[in-house]
Amino acid sequence: MGQNKVLLIVVKIMEILAWLVGGLGVLSFFIILIGGGQPGSPRGMSIVALLVGALYFAILYTFSGIVKLLMNIEENTRKE
Repeated sequence: MGQNKVLLIVVKIMEILAWLVGGLGVLSFFIILIGGGQPGSPRGMSIVALLVGALYFAILYTFSGIVKLLMNIEENTRKE
């Protein structure tokens, strides 16, 4: 059970990072959209920032879900 506590902490950290990265992606979207980006990078880069944030959010959140799933499988096979 001690190893599961560490994995639960890792899962929570991954979920927090996923929400943080997703929020930063949305924040970057609005900053670039309103600010107009830098010279040489048009406002269309705001879409790229939003997509990258969404992609990283999906990856991190999916990995945390996979770890939870594997923990549940391990727990259910151990009960017998």
